[in-house]
Amino acid sequence: GNYAGAIKQYQKALDLTPFHSTAFPELAATCRAIGQPGRFQAALEKAREELGDTHPLTIEGRIQLGELVRVYADPMDAATVAHIPRDQYVQNVQGRLDEMTLDAAGCLQMGQSMLGDDMPELAESLARRCAGDYGECAESLLLSGMVEHYRFDQVAAEGLVRQSIARDDSALSRMELGRILLEEAQSELDPDKHETIAQEAQQQLRLAIDRDPNLFDAISLLVEPAWEDGMSAVLAAVDPLIKTYPSAWGPLRVLGDAYATAGQYRTAIESYRRGLQIEDTDQLLLPCMEAMEDGELPRELTKFALRIRNLSGRDPQLRWKVAHLLFDSHKFPEARRVLQALVDDERVPPALRQRSNEILDHLDDAERKKIRKSRRKKQ
Repeated sequence: GNYAGAIKQYQKALDLTPFHSTAFPELAATCRAIGQPGRFQAALEKAREELGDTHPLTIEGRIQLGELVRVYADPMDAATVAHIPRDQYVQNVQGRLDEMTLDAAGCLQMGQSMLGDDMPELAESLARRCAGDYGECAESLLLSGMVEHYRFDQVAAEGLVRQSIARDDSALSRMELGRILLEEAQSELDPDKHETIAQEAQQQLRLAIDRDPNLFDAISLLVEPAWEDGMSAVLAAVDPLIKTYPSAWGPLRVLGDAYATAGQYRTAIESYRRGLQIEDTDQLLLPCMEAMEDGELPRELTKFALRIRNLSGRDPQLRWKVAHLLFDSHKFPEARRVLQALVDDERVPPALRQRSNEILDHLDDAERKKIRKSRRKKQ
């Protein structure tokens, strides 16, 4: 199970005997097991340069790489196979999406992720799939509107999002309409029209927040104009929302983000902690830890991380941060447990599993050295 150690040995074997008939495919298979195609890509490129494209080992390597891409083209982690040409990556992600069972909400969520990864064609494909499977529903219309918005067709985007609202008046659809209207207002030269559109945009964002007070993206858009007048204006814009929704952590998240952006890290941490008293959520834990890192508060960060409950069900990035802190604090058994859980969790992006494997490999080496040293002392 020590994949990182195995890879090192296969690479040493290939350095001694380039393109060893056993080491080459074994390296590919091990990289496939941990979802790290980049390591094998280097060996394949060397084979192509020295053996040519028609050599059996090169052909076998390309087959192995194709299998790596097929298996590990993770839609949530585009960086994992960033070395793959975009068209090939898109094709393989599409194949991965086709294998997934998604309801309408799942199509929308995955489509948003595709837009975030700069793949609007896949988001559009998901919108069509959603419409085909569930009819022209609110989710398919909203996702289609997001795609048009991504492509700067504001008119088409607004029309589709309004249709989505007519079917399901959700916080997300109201926020998207507010975002579209804000951009329309910015491009409007007529002062009266600009003011009218801007006011409607703000109203849509307020409706989104009313439906979900923890939708912090909507809150951020609403208070964004206050940034021109500094932190006091931002505080004045967020404070009414904190009072209106006392059981919501979303406004406190936005306030914390604002303080962190302004470099006021301790005040940001206070805001995040106030939110955590309302709900123990990763959406507050992660930025709170980042504020502690940026504010150079290592002791406070370590204490904070060690108090996090139910770590196994948390966001992978949060678990990775905690593991790193445990490792740096020389709490090796605790770090090993968190890292091993990351490696064993198939939902964790392959690149993150690989980084966890590398630290586990380091811990294994340190443990072996410790055992050898102990034996020498006894002798």
